[in-house]
Amino acid sequence: MQIFHFPTPPKSLYFLMSNFAFLLPDFPALHQEAILAETNALADPRVCCLYARRTLEATVKWLYANDPAFGKPYDTTLNGLMNSSDFEACVPGAVRLLAHSVRKVSNASVHELRAVKETEALGALRDLFGFMHWFVATYRTRNTQPLPKAFDEKHLPEPAAKVIAKSLLEVQTLADELRKKTETLETQRLEGETARAEL
Repeated sequence: MQIFHFPTPPKSLYFLMSNFAFLLPDFPALHQEAILAETNALADPRVCCLYARRTLEATVKWLYANDPAFGKPYDTTLNGLMNSSDFEACVPGAVRLLAHSVRKVSNASVHELRAVKETEALGALRDLFGFMHWFVATYRTRNTQPLPKAFDEKHLPEPAAKVIAKSLLEVQTLADELRKKTETLETQRLEGETARAEL
């Protein structure tokens, strides 16, 4: 099985005391997304949920790109990928529930006008932690350290003073910008693979 490792993010984004530090050795880009979710949990719950979804989506797409047991379904939306027969066969039921919980809360945070509660963001983070714990335990190749047993709110950074939470429109704009950036990077990666294959 060919393993694709995400490019290493800037060192300034490494929060080694993060609940998601265990992602860093094998999946540094997923670690980057997860800590962006974590660092916004208390400061901006809506943004926290946005990055929690991005972490989940990138992880699910990694499964389909790297594990041959996951055949790409016709519906390639996150919901479609997570409801495919392969996903249901390969991912334990309890872990799937965690992933769907993150997806549903995050979708609401991006599409619903109501305020996103801090408890919702913390719940999404906790469920994301559980999903990523299974993922790393299953697919790691570099990290040989024992994985943390539980999500610990003590590791959440306190928000900086005068932080103003983003509005729904601002978060939707941010989500669109991040999606376009991800699509561009994916296109560049596929073009690079095609060019190498033609050599």
